[in-house]
Amino acid sequence: MQLTNFLSAAALAATTFAQQYPIQPVYQFANSFSGLGYVNIENVAVRSTNNQLLLNFATGAIMAQINPDAANPQPEVLVNISSLYQGAPGSLTGIAEVSKDVYIVGAGRFQFGPQVPGGVAGVPGSFQIWSVDLNGPRAVANQVVAIPEANLLNGVAAVPTAPGVVLVADSALGSIFRVDTHAKTYERILSLDVFLPGGGNNFGINGIHLQGGNLYFTNSAQGIFGRVPFGPRGYPGGPAVRIASAPNGTYFDDFALTKNGDAYIATQENAISYVAAGSSQAQIIAGGGNSTTLAGPTSCVLRNGELFVVTAGVGGGPMGPVSGGVFKIAVGAAKKMAKRWFA
Repeated sequence: MQLTNFLSAAALAATTFAQQYPIQPVYQFANSFSGLGYVNIENVAVRSTNNQLLLNFATGAIMAQINPDAANPQPEVLVNISSLYQGAPGSLTGIAEVSKDVYIVGAGRFQFGPQVPGGVAGVPGSFQIWSVDLNGPRAVANQVVAIPEANLLNGVAAVPTAPGVVLVADSALGSIFRVDTHAKTYERILSLDVFLPGGGNNFGINGIHLQGGNLYFTNSAQGIFGRVPFGPRGYPGGPAVRIASAPNGTYFDDFALTKNGDAYIATQENAISYVAAGSSQAQIIAGGGNSTTLAGPTSCVLRNGELFVVTAGVGGGPMGPVSGGVFKIAVGAAKKMAKRWFA
């Protein structure tokens, strides 16, 4: 999630670049889409039943669907939580599938604008966990549990060995909540210094993904990509390890992992970074520099050898408002290239 303009000249000079991969636009949202005025896409997932993309909006608490394989892709609004329920959250954040076509999402309210320190911040006490069931003819959204002590719920990761359990990152508290969506209970299970925000950036721990006995995470404020061992029931099992740092002048948002642990990281303000499994170096492989194609990349997902990236757009400043969009990057060869870069 972002609101700032593009990198300063000093930051650009310090940024490192590697092999660049072409960025193909899939769909650019108009500021008039669904009556929002400005579309900020916060997260993306691949829908397991039809291979289309699910998009979570930070503006409007909307989950939409888009088919990137269509000749003329058009988004379809599946559910708008804020319009269905009085007093419902105004934004959706992380997303994770917990059973066939049932998704758990973070939800809450945000403050945006130059009057907000850091440009964007969560509204403490507004954050909740919701389920969105897509099995029927219409999406059904229900609140699972409110987490009143949360300040900014962000990334969500399902625990595949504990049915119905998800882990949820709180970017402002620097903590992880464990939520049992069946029992509708939650507990704050881990708070670490490497999860905390700081330096005028309200987003500490951001994206999270479970894989191979580890919870991988990014910290936007500290520019960290790291991991923490987690057990099969969704509880931490060891100290955090810092894997890589964001390229100079940038910061990490959410990310996607390959099966062998390569990471593609949405990198603010306008790039995608790549960290090969076993490497401690992040390199920009798409966007960056003076590019304005990726305006505020927030998240990405791998699908059939291609990386799909969603963006927040630009909410203010001389360029804004410019709504976010969906982009495609063919990254099938990135792993082979990386082995040469980091040898």
